[in-house]
Amino acid sequence: MNLKHVSISKRLMLAFGTMMALLVVVLATALVAARATEGAAYRAQTLQTLALNAERWASDTRLQVGRIQATIQFAETPGLLDYFQRQIQATRARVDELEKQVNDGLQALGEAEASAQLQRVMELRQRQIGVRDEVMAAVRAGDFERARQLQQSRYEPSVNEYIAAQDRLSEVLQAKAQQALDGAYALSRRLQWIEGI
Repeated sequence: MNLKHVSISKRLMLAFGTMMALLVVVLATALVAARATEGAAYRAQTLQTLALNAERWASDTRLQVGRIQATIQFAETPGLLDYFQRQIQATRARVDELEKQVNDGLQALGEAEASAQLQRVMELRQRQIGVRDEVMAAVRAGDFERARQLQQSRYEPSVNEYIAAQDRLSEVLQAKAQQALDGAYALSRRLQWIEGI
């Protein structure tokens, strides 16, 4: 197209229209990048929260193990069994809630690897609860020797496996959170570049 024969006003309108089209493209690109950055930041934050909840869960498990050991060791002390039983039940309720939060969060994010590790942790948790209940039944029955044998032969190995799986879950969640955080940072750098245009 030869612009020499086009009037100045039409040339100005064409230039203005071109500028407006470029502005719309830049704004649309910035909007898409901003939404992607926001989504990546939300994912990173959610994964960090889930990792923190998994660490709290593991901490509560370690606390429960200490309570069980104290219960077995000092079971003949009046009132101690009832005291620790209440503490164990309260912590179990808190762990149930943490497990639910982690499970729901992973399902919402569609994290297959972390969900598989969570399923493993949940299976090991149920196994160690079953053994713990056997130990506590022996304590309540006054069979402290059996309780100690169960503790050493079955409870401690099941707890160690459970805690190792919890630690692995925390590691997986922290790694996923860091990946999401790195992705959000990379997107925000691109957004800054677009805004610089």
